[in-house]
Amino acid sequence: MQLKLLFASLLVVSTNAFVPVTFGVKSSTSLSSTPATDYEAELKKIEDDAKKRMDDKVKELKDKIEAESK
Repeated sequence: MQLKLLFASLLVVSTNAFVPVTFGVKSSTSLSSTPATDYEAELKKIEDDAKKRMDDKVKELKDKIEAESK
């Protein structure tokens, strides 16, 4: 009798390990969004900065070439 009770309880415990628990489970989803970004303005700013740095570098290299040729 005790052996049957032991096997029955082991069977219940082992099957409970594979049964998903559905009660008390709370699932919530929340939407999150980032504020709209004006990528065109940012791109224009980066482009202008790159042009300025390139012009400065070209001027620096031209000055260096002129100084070495003298």
